[in-house]
Amino acid sequence: MPSYGLYFVAYEAVCAALAPFTSLPPWGVPLLGGAAAGALSWLPVYPADVVKTAMQVDGNHIGIV
Repeated sequence: MPSYGLYFVAYEAVCAALAPFTSLPPWGVPLLGGAAAGALSWLPVYPADVVKTAMQVDGNHIGIV
């Protein structure tokens, strides 16, 4: 849930920062804003996701199928 909050804050910040660049196509600002926000929202949860995936692949943990 906190990653969604970070996503929307980052999206608005990146879009506001790119708004003055009128050389971008109309779809460029939302595209770059969404890409940056997506990367930033995964940043805090990525280490836990790597551990979870390693545990799932290993299969030697009790209680994890």
